[in-house]
Amino acid sequence: MKEYFVTPKLTTFFIVALWAVVNNAGIAKPGFMEWIDTETAKKVLEVNAIGPVTVTNAFLPLLKISHGRVVIVSSLLGMHI
Repeated sequence: MKEYFVTPKLTTFFIVALWAVVNNAGIAKPGFMEWIDTETAKKVLEVNAIGPVTVTNAFLPLLKISHGRVVIVSSLLGMHI
């Protein structure tokens, strides 16, 4: 008796929608300017400023399709008086 293997075909379509991107990463290096070296300052700017832009740009096509939102979360550490 012969056995026949039939590969199933996908007949279901999935609709994927991205409704929001939440940028919730951040680092801080508090202190006087004299205490912060250039590499640390670059890392802080890269994570806090460039990071949200990079993540948002990566998901922007899906956000445009669903008219989604971008949420950027901050903290009180981001406020200096």
